[in-house]
Parts: sequence; structure tokens; C-alpha cells
Amino acid sequence: MKTFYLSINQYLQKHPAYRHFIALVTKFSVYPFYGLYPAILVYLYMTNNDLLIEVTLKPFFMFLFVTLFRKMINRPRPYDQLPITPIEEHKQGESFPSRHSASAFIIALMIIKVSLPLGIFALLCAIIVALSRLLGGLHYLSDIVAAILLSVLLYFI
Repeated sequence: MKTFYLSINQYLQKHPAYRHFIALVTKFSVYPFYGLYPAILVYLYMTNNDLLIEVTLKPFFMFLFVTLFRKMINRPRPYDQLPITPIEEHKQGESFPSRHSASAFIIALMIIKVSLPLGIFALLCAIIVALSRLLGGLHYLSDIVAAILLSVLLYFI
């Protein structure tokens, strides 16, 4: 993985347009969730749907669990250990698992329960979130894989 991060970082340093693109994707890829998730919650409330509690609580518990777990593990981020420049300013440590990826995937999976077409769109957005965190040097692949696995596990509980 070290070679992967070094080569990606070197490529992005030589190509500012690509670096800027990855930075924009990293920043804005979470935005669809800011609209979709509250809209789904409002829809479930307005239709008195029994899924409201599950769709509300599972992302909340995922966020809480990942936040606490990351603090306990406090794994360094790729840019903490390698001579690379992250795509955006970020604090050190607390890399494992990726909270952005875990939140995006559990929300996408919850949206699938409500609306398959919107859920598929949200799942594609979650993949983009995860890839942008990886390409931006903010997370290791294992941080993202763990986040996805935790989301799938919580989905089926």
C-alpha cells in the first residue's frame, strides 16, 4: 500500500487539475446525504412508517460507535506515516475505521430499505465518498473496508 499512496500522491502533485478535482469530490461527495437522509426521515415520519426508528437509530449508533472506536484505536492516517500531502487539512490519527465511509454506507443501506432507486443512488455516492478518502490520502484501504463491513453488519442486525 505504501507504493500506492506514494505514486498517487506524486501523480496528484504533478497534476494540479486532478488534485483539485479529487479535493472537490472529497469535499462535496457527502452533500447528497445532507439532503437525502433528512428527506427520507421526513417521508417516513409523514407516512407513519415503522422503518422510521430503525432508519434513524442505526446511522446514529454507527456514528457513535465508530467515533468512540477510532478514539480507542487511534490509528495514524497515511499522511501521518508516509511522506505524502493529504488532499485536505485534517487532524492526525483516528483513521480506523473511516467515519465518512461508515456513515455514508449505513445511510445508503437504510435508504435502500425505503426506496431502491434512491438507495442505489446513495450507494453510488457512498462509493465515491470512500474512494475520495482513499485517493486523498486520508484513509488506508483497510479503514474503508472495515467501515463498509461494519455498515453491512449493522444493516443485518
